[in-house]
Amino acid sequence: MRVSAYADAGAFLLVAGPLLMRAEAVNCLGLGIVSSLVSDPGRYPKAHLLSVEDPSGLHGVAWMTPPWPLGLSPMPRAAVASLVEHVATLEDRVSGVVGPKPAVDEFKELWLSREHRLQSTVEQRIYSLERVSPPRSVPGALRIATEGDRECVMEWSRCFVQECGITDSPEAVRQHVRASLANGSRVLWESEGEAVSMAAFGGRTPSGVRINWVYTPPEHRRHGYASAVVAALSQKLLDQGRKFCFLYTDLANPTSNSIYQTIGYSPVCDSAHHTFGD
Repeated sequence: MRVSAYADAGAFLLVAGPLLMRAEAVNCLGLGIVSSLVSDPGRYPKAHLLSVEDPSGLHGVAWMTPPWPLGLSPMPRAAVASLVEHVATLEDRVSGVVGPKPAVDEFKELWLSREHRLQSTVEQRIYSLERVSPPRSVPGALRIATEGDRECVMEWSRCFVQECGITDSPEAVRQHVRASLANGSRVLWESEGEAVSMAAFGGRTPSGVRINWVYTPPEHRRHGYASAVVAALSQKLLDQGRKFCFLYTDLANPTSNSIYQTIGYSPVCDSAHHTFGD
Protein backbone atom coordinates (compact mmCIF):
# COMPACT_ATOMS: atom_id res chain seq x y z
CA MET A 1 0.00 0.00 0.00
CA ARG A 2 1.13 3.56 -0.74
CA VAL A 3 0.82 6.46 1.71
CA SER A 4 0.39 9.90 0.12
CA ALA A 5 0.83 13.19 1.99
CA TYR A 6 -1.11 16.37 1.16
CA ALA A 7 0.10 19.89 1.79
CA ASP A 8 -3.27 21.44 0.92
CA ALA A 9 -6.30 20.70 3.12
CA GLY A 10 -8.75 21.44 0.30
CA ALA A 11 -7.09 18.92 -2.00
CA PHE A 12 -7.06 16.37 0.82
CA LEU A 13 -10.76 16.90 1.53
CA LEU A 14 -11.58 16.23 -2.13
CA VAL A 15 -9.90 12.83 -1.79
CA ALA A 16 -10.87 11.98 1.79
CA GLY A 17 -14.36 13.50 1.88
CA PRO A 18 -16.23 10.83 -0.10
CA LEU A 19 -14.65 8.05 1.95
CA LEU A 20 -15.35 9.79 5.28
CA MET A 21 -18.93 10.57 4.28
CA ARG A 22 -19.72 6.88 3.78
CA ALA A 23 -20.00 6.83 7.59
CA GLU A 24 -20.41 10.43 8.71
CA ALA A 25 -20.96 9.64 12.39
CA VAL A 26 -18.02 7.22 12.58
CA ASN A 27 -15.77 9.82 10.93
CA CYS A 28 -17.21 12.94 12.58
CA LEU A 29 -13.90 13.80 14.27
CA GLY A 30 -11.89 13.68 11.05
CA LEU A 31 -14.52 15.51 9.02
CA GLY A 32 -14.63 18.28 11.60
CA ILE A 33 -10.86 18.70 11.83
CA VAL A 34 -10.25 18.65 8.09
CA SER A 35 -13.13 21.04 7.46
CA SER A 36 -11.62 23.39 10.07
CA LEU A 37 -8.28 23.23 8.27
CA VAL A 38 -10.01 24.29 5.06
CA SER A 39 -12.08 27.12 6.57
CA ASP A 40 -9.49 28.35 9.09
CA PRO A 41 -5.98 27.53 7.79
CA GLY A 42 -4.28 29.26 10.73
CA ARG A 43 -6.06 27.25 13.41
CA TYR A 44 -3.32 24.62 13.56
CA PRO A 45 0.36 25.50 13.03
CA LYS A 46 1.03 22.23 11.21
CA ALA A 47 -1.01 19.37 9.77
CA HIS A 48 -0.14 15.96 8.37
CA LEU A 49 -2.86 14.78 5.96
CA LEU A 50 -2.43 11.24 4.68
CA SER A 51 -4.20 8.77 2.42
CA VAL A 52 -3.50 5.05 2.07
CA GLU A 53 -4.22 3.39 -1.26
CA ASP A 54 -3.22 0.70 -3.70
CA PRO A 55 -4.13 0.08 -7.35
CA SER A 56 -7.60 -1.05 -6.27
CA GLY A 57 -8.39 2.29 -4.67
CA LEU A 58 -8.41 4.33 -1.46
CA HIS A 59 -8.45 2.26 1.75
CA GLY A 60 -8.22 4.85 4.50
CA VAL A 61 -7.13 8.32 5.56
CA ALA A 62 -5.38 9.82 8.58
CA TRP A 63 -4.62 13.28 9.94
CA MET A 64 -2.46 14.77 12.69
CA THR A 65 -2.20 18.35 13.93
CA PRO A 66 0.72 18.24 16.42
CA PRO A 67 0.69 18.04 19.38
CA TRP A 68 -2.74 16.42 19.02
CA PRO A 69 -2.93 12.67 18.34
CA LEU A 70 -3.04 10.96 14.99
CA GLY A 71 -6.62 10.35 13.85
CA LEU A 72 -7.71 7.41 11.71
CA SER A 73 -10.64 6.47 9.54
CA PRO A 74 -11.60 2.80 9.41
CA MET A 75 -9.07 0.91 7.30
CA PRO A 76 -7.80 -2.67 6.82
CA ARG A 77 -4.79 -3.92 8.77
CA ALA A 78 -2.52 -3.76 5.71
CA ALA A 79 -3.29 -0.06 5.37
CA VAL A 80 -2.62 0.47 9.09
CA ALA A 81 0.76 -1.23 8.72
CA SER A 82 1.72 1.07 5.84
CA LEU A 83 0.57 4.09 7.84
CA VAL A 84 2.72 3.05 10.82
CA GLU A 85 5.77 2.82 8.58
CA HIS A 86 5.10 6.28 7.18
CA VAL A 87 4.39 8.19 10.41
CA ALA A 88 7.48 6.63 12.03
CA THR A 89 9.52 8.77 9.62
CA LEU A 90 7.88 12.08 10.58
CA GLU A 91 9.83 14.64 12.55
CA ASP A 92 6.78 15.40 14.69
CA ARG A 93 6.19 13.11 17.64
CA VAL A 94 3.10 10.89 17.49
CA SER A 95 1.59 11.60 20.91
CA GLY A 96 -1.23 9.12 20.49
CA VAL A 97 -3.81 7.71 18.13
CA VAL A 98 -7.61 8.07 18.12
CA GLY A 99 -10.20 6.44 15.92
CA PRO A 100 -12.69 3.63 15.45
CA LYS A 101 -11.91 0.07 16.33
CA PRO A 102 -10.29 -2.17 15.20
CA ALA A 103 -8.00 0.10 13.16
CA VAL A 104 -6.95 2.18 16.17
CA ASP A 105 -6.07 -0.91 18.21
CA GLU A 106 -4.11 -2.38 15.31
CA PHE A 107 -2.14 0.85 15.02
CA LYS A 108 -1.38 0.76 18.75
CA GLU A 109 -0.20 -2.84 18.54
CA LEU A 110 2.14 -2.15 15.62
CA TRP A 111 3.38 1.13 17.10
CA LEU A 112 4.27 -0.48 20.42
CA SER A 113 6.16 -3.22 18.57
CA ARG A 114 8.57 -0.44 17.50
CA GLU A 115 9.58 0.02 21.17
CA HIS A 116 7.23 2.90 21.89
CA ARG A 117 5.44 2.93 25.26
CA LEU A 118 1.71 3.07 26.00
CA GLN A 119 0.85 5.73 28.58
CA SER A 120 -2.94 5.38 28.75
CA THR A 121 -6.04 4.20 26.92
CA VAL A 122 -9.54 5.67 26.98
CA GLU A 123 -12.12 3.26 25.59
CA GLN A 124 -14.87 5.26 23.90
CA ARG A 125 -18.15 4.95 22.08
CA ILE A 126 -19.48 7.26 19.35
CA TYR A 127 -23.17 8.21 19.50
CA SER A 128 -25.46 9.96 17.04
CA LEU A 129 -28.80 11.73 17.51
CA GLU A 130 -31.43 12.93 15.03
CA ARG A 131 -34.28 13.74 17.42
CA VAL A 132 -34.15 14.80 21.06
CA SER A 133 -36.22 13.02 23.70
CA PRO A 134 -36.53 15.78 26.31
CA PRO A 135 -35.52 14.73 29.83
CA ARG A 136 -37.75 15.20 32.84
CA SER A 137 -38.28 18.78 33.92
CA VAL A 138 -35.01 20.18 35.25
CA PRO A 139 -34.92 23.68 36.76
CA GLY A 140 -32.86 26.17 34.81
CA ALA A 141 -32.07 27.14 31.25
CA LEU A 142 -29.33 27.01 28.64
CA ARG A 143 -27.21 30.07 27.98
CA ILE A 144 -24.05 30.83 26.02
CA ALA A 145 -20.95 31.22 28.19
CA THR A 146 -19.33 34.66 28.05
CA GLU A 147 -16.00 36.20 29.02
CA GLY A 148 -17.45 36.74 32.48
CA ASP A 149 -17.61 32.97 32.88
CA ARG A 150 -13.96 32.41 31.94
CA GLU A 151 -12.75 31.46 35.42
CA CYS A 152 -15.57 28.96 35.94
CA VAL A 153 -15.25 27.46 32.45
CA MET A 154 -11.47 27.17 32.80
CA GLU A 155 -11.70 25.37 36.12
CA TRP A 156 -14.41 23.01 34.91
CA SER A 157 -12.42 22.31 31.74
CA ARG A 158 -9.36 21.40 33.80
CA CYS A 159 -11.51 19.08 35.91
CA PHE A 160 -13.06 17.52 32.79
CA VAL A 161 -9.63 16.73 31.33
CA GLN A 162 -8.43 15.25 34.62
CA GLU A 163 -11.52 13.10 35.21
CA CYS A 164 -11.54 11.79 31.63
CA GLY A 165 -7.86 10.87 31.69
CA ILE A 166 -7.19 13.13 28.71
CA THR A 167 -3.59 14.24 28.30
CA ASP A 168 -4.28 17.76 26.98
CA SER A 169 -1.72 20.20 28.34
CA PRO A 170 -2.82 23.19 30.46
CA GLU A 171 -2.01 25.45 27.50
CA ALA A 172 -4.17 23.32 25.19
CA VAL A 173 -7.07 23.61 27.65
CA ARG A 174 -6.62 27.39 27.77
CA GLN A 175 -6.67 27.52 23.98
CA HIS A 176 -9.90 25.50 23.87
CA VAL A 177 -11.55 27.77 26.42
CA ARG A 178 -10.34 30.95 24.72
CA ALA A 179 -11.61 29.84 21.30
CA SER A 180 -14.95 28.55 22.54
CA LEU A 181 -15.75 31.73 24.48
CA ALA A 182 -14.80 33.80 21.45
CA ASN A 183 -16.98 31.88 18.97
CA GLY A 184 -19.94 31.18 21.29
CA SER A 185 -19.57 27.40 21.24
CA ARG A 186 -19.38 26.92 25.03
CA VAL A 187 -22.70 26.80 26.91
CA LEU A 188 -23.83 26.56 30.51
CA TRP A 189 -26.93 25.30 32.25
CA GLU A 190 -27.93 27.93 34.79
CA SER A 191 -30.29 27.32 37.70
CA GLU A 192 -31.38 30.07 40.11
CA GLY A 193 -28.66 32.36 38.81
CA GLU A 194 -25.86 29.80 39.25
CA ALA A 195 -24.03 27.87 36.54
CA VAL A 196 -24.36 24.17 37.35
CA SER A 197 -23.28 22.28 34.21
CA MET A 198 -21.33 22.86 30.99
CA ALA A 199 -21.12 21.62 27.40
CA ALA A 200 -19.69 22.75 24.08
CA PHE A 201 -19.93 21.98 20.38
CA GLY A 202 -17.54 21.98 17.43
CA GLY A 203 -16.20 19.90 14.58
CA ARG A 204 -18.99 20.57 12.10
CA THR A 205 -19.51 17.95 9.41
CA PRO A 206 -21.63 18.38 6.25
CA SER A 207 -24.75 17.23 8.12
CA GLY A 208 -23.85 17.31 11.79
CA VAL A 209 -21.87 18.73 14.66
CA ARG A 210 -20.08 17.19 17.62
CA ILE A 211 -20.93 17.91 21.25
CA ASN A 212 -18.10 17.79 23.78
CA TRP A 213 -16.75 19.20 27.06
CA VAL A 214 -19.79 17.97 29.02
CA TYR A 215 -19.06 18.48 32.70
CA THR A 216 -21.02 18.89 35.94
CA PRO A 217 -19.07 19.59 39.16
CA PRO A 218 -19.58 16.99 41.93
CA GLU A 219 -21.70 19.24 44.12
CA HIS A 220 -24.29 19.63 41.33
CA ARG A 221 -24.50 16.02 40.15
CA ARG A 222 -27.53 13.72 40.33
CA HIS A 223 -29.95 16.55 39.57
CA GLY A 224 -30.29 15.93 35.84
CA TYR A 225 -28.26 18.99 34.79
CA ALA A 226 -25.99 17.10 32.37
CA SER A 227 -28.99 15.57 30.62
CA ALA A 228 -30.63 18.98 30.48
CA VAL A 229 -27.65 20.85 29.03
CA VAL A 230 -26.89 18.19 26.40
CA ALA A 231 -30.56 17.85 25.40
CA ALA A 232 -31.05 21.61 25.13
CA LEU A 233 -27.82 22.14 23.20
CA SER A 234 -28.61 19.24 20.86
CA GLN A 235 -32.07 20.67 20.15
CA LYS A 236 -30.59 24.13 19.54
CA LEU A 237 -28.14 22.72 17.00
CA LEU A 238 -30.84 20.68 15.24
CA ASP A 239 -33.06 23.77 15.10
CA GLN A 240 -30.18 25.62 13.42
CA GLY A 241 -30.20 23.11 10.57
CA ARG A 242 -27.96 20.27 11.67
CA LYS A 243 -29.35 16.84 10.75
CA PHE A 244 -27.29 15.00 13.37
CA CYS A 245 -25.49 15.65 16.64
CA PHE A 246 -22.57 13.40 17.55
CA LEU A 247 -20.67 12.80 20.74
CA TYR A 248 -18.00 10.56 22.23
CA THR A 249 -18.36 8.90 25.61
CA ASP A 250 -15.90 7.23 27.95
CA LEU A 251 -17.02 3.60 28.35
CA ALA A 252 -15.66 3.66 31.91
CA ASN A 253 -18.47 6.11 32.77
CA PRO A 254 -21.75 4.16 32.64
CA THR A 255 -23.74 7.17 33.85
CA SER A 256 -22.95 9.32 30.82
CA ASN A 257 -23.57 6.45 28.41
CA SER A 258 -26.98 5.91 30.01
CA ILE A 259 -28.15 9.53 30.10
CA TYR A 260 -27.20 10.18 26.49
CA GLN A 261 -29.25 7.22 25.30
CA THR A 262 -32.17 8.41 27.42
CA ILE A 263 -32.29 11.73 25.54
CA GLY A 264 -32.07 10.09 22.12
CA TYR A 265 -28.44 9.27 21.31
CA SER A 266 -27.85 5.88 19.67
CA PRO A 267 -24.53 3.97 19.66
CA VAL A 268 -22.68 4.05 16.33
CA CYS A 269 -19.38 2.26 16.98
CA ASP A 270 -16.63 1.77 19.54
CA SER A 271 -13.52 3.91 19.43
CA ALA A 272 -10.38 4.42 21.50
CA HIS A 273 -7.79 7.05 22.30
CA HIS A 274 -4.35 5.56 23.00
CA THR A 275 -1.69 7.91 24.36
CA PHE A 276 1.96 7.06 23.92
CA GLY A 277 4.74 7.85 26.38
CA ASP A 278 8.28 8.96 25.70
